[in-house]
Amino acid sequence: MEPTSSSVEALDLLPLPDLARWSEYQIRGTVCVWDGATLGPTAVSLGQLDVDGRTGFPRVCRPCMRAHVTGSDATHRAMCEQCVDDQAVGSDAGCDTGRALRRLVLEYGR
Repeated sequence: MEPTSSSVEALDLLPLPDLARWSEYQIRGTVCVWDGATLGPTAVSLGQLDVDGRTGFPRVCRPCMRAHVTGSDATHRAMCEQCVDDQAVGSDAGCDTGRALRRLVLEYGR
């Protein structure tokens, strides 16, 4: 599944494993970059990346995407001063990064 235009920039916020250690299968997008699971049609594309001078099209499985998105969102919201302040007053506005991560949670966190 291709990411929506609203989530493309947000995908850049997710930490990826060390690119130097990726297998050819991870670079080509046939296995998940996080857990190495063989991927099917429901995999999430991370877009095009340049890996050691080679063009890659990495993808991830939905369970890994869900786990990494919710973890990154929770970590950010606990550490970002603006997001912490907004939560304290009952607002879910947050900063740009927080909103981008929240969109990913809504898109993949189910």
